[in-house]
Amino acid sequence: MKGYFLQTLYRAFFISLTLLLIGSGLSYITIDQLNYRSQRIQHTQIVIHKLDLLLSDLKDAETSVRGYLLTGDTSTLKLYRASHSGADIVLNQIQRLTVDNEEQQNAIPVIRWLIFKRFDVLKFEINMFKTQVNPKYDWKYGDEFMNKARKSIKLMQDREQTLLVERMGRWKHVSDLTPLVIVLVTIVSIVITFFFCDKLKIAYYKNVKLQKQLLDNEIEKSKRIRSIQEVANEVARGNYKIRLPATNADILGALSENLNTMIASLDKSFQTIQDLMKKKDDFISIASHELKTPITSIKANLQFVKRMRFKTLEGQYVGNFIEKANVQVNKLTSIIADLLDVARINEGRFELDLKTFSLKEALNEVLEGVFVNNKTHELILDGDFDIQLIADKFRVEQVLTNLLTNAAKYSSLKSEITVGLESMSDHILVTVKDQGIGIEKDKQSLVFDRYFRVEEISRNYAGLGLGLFISRGIIERHGGSIGVTSEPGIGSAFWFTLPFKRA
Repeated sequence: MKGYFLQTLYRAFFISLTLLLIGSGLSYITIDQLNYRSQRIQHTQIVIHKLDLLLSDLKDAETSVRGYLLTGDTSTLKLYRASHSGADIVLNQIQRLTVDNEEQQNAIPVIRWLIFKRFDVLKFEINMFKTQVNPKYDWKYGDEFMNKARKSIKLMQDREQTLLVERMGRWKHVSDLTPLVIVLVTIVSIVITFFFCDKLKIAYYKNVKLQKQLLDNEIEKSKRIRSIQEVANEVARGNYKIRLPATNADILGALSENLNTMIASLDKSFQTIQDLMKKKDDFISIASHELKTPITSIKANLQFVKRMRFKTLEGQYVGNFIEKANVQVNKLTSIIADLLDVARINEGRFELDLKTFSLKEALNEVLEGVFVNNKTHELILDGDFDIQLIADKFRVEQVLTNLLTNAAKYSSLKSEITVGLESMSDHILVTVKDQGIGIEKDKQSLVFDRYFRVEEISRNYAGLGLGLFISRGIIERHGGSIGVTSEPGIGSAFWFTLPFKRA
């Protein structure tokens, strides 16, 4: 149907265009002829007018000289001089205008000779008047040239009048034919246009009906596609219980069925993963609790042994070994503490011990523990930290320790680490900024996830990837927020906010 409609439309277009071009061509030809005839008529009228000017110049010259002969006033000769030069100019113009008329061109030299002969006679009469007392003029001699000139000019005018009548007749013939041609072409165009319009109307209504059917199908498909998209978005958000309704047995129906199968598989896999994660968390929680007691006992025994005095030479080295063992026991204690914190956060039983404390004092304690008198990095404090907070001092110190330890770990020695503080009306903003290796943009949203470590750098730095996860749990438990801005090769700025309750 669409092909038939387009075929009819193209046929009507090309035929109408052809008729339009024919009509336009005929109109152009007739109008061009009209313009040409009009120009020729105007040209003939100009030649006749110039011949009239030439006669007028001759009359003016004759009148001017006779006035001078009667009055002796030389001012009357101005018109004679102007006519003399004007006649020559007009003759040249007539010669240029009649260049396509051989008969007229042949008459111009004769007229030129007669006219200037007449001017010579007038000049002679002027000179006689100036030099003789009682001059006698032969008026007939001068009139002879004047009459011949008039006859020749009149003959040229008659020829131009004949051309004018002939050209007016041709112009009228073309002007009468032009409307007839235009009307004929218009009538034919209207008839053909009406015929094809009727064809187009039939094709149009058929096409409209087909388009409505296609539109209804598209609307139905769009609704089904939106439903599939909505279900896919729900699945992406973690809802594995949602399903698509049964639809038509077409490609979208097959897609919906496959998507339902995939969601069911994901639901089963997610449940399995959740069970495994719960078992893993339970195991870590139990293992951490079970390890805590023997580790505490080991640490107490090591401290007891360290206080003993050994008199033998070999016994003097025991203290050094005990110190190294204590360091490893402290690391193991820290790991167990982190695992217990993760378990508490996951189980929703992470409790805070809210007390009033000095943020400056807490920060100093953290700095002493992390930087060992600032020997590893150049530390810059930006802001007034001398404020009193109502929060869990131990946990806030834990967050600061995690952020400062990471800043020192992932930046070069002696580089700057800046700790900034901004105090607002209802919260404070603490920022730890380093000049380290930075984090890729696509990894920044994942650094606070449990066990997450950037693969490219995890091989070179020790850790379980729990510090930032625990820090986020502590800050959010306080009612604040935590985040990071970073650029690879430039450094990172980790920040967190805490509600500011004035003590």
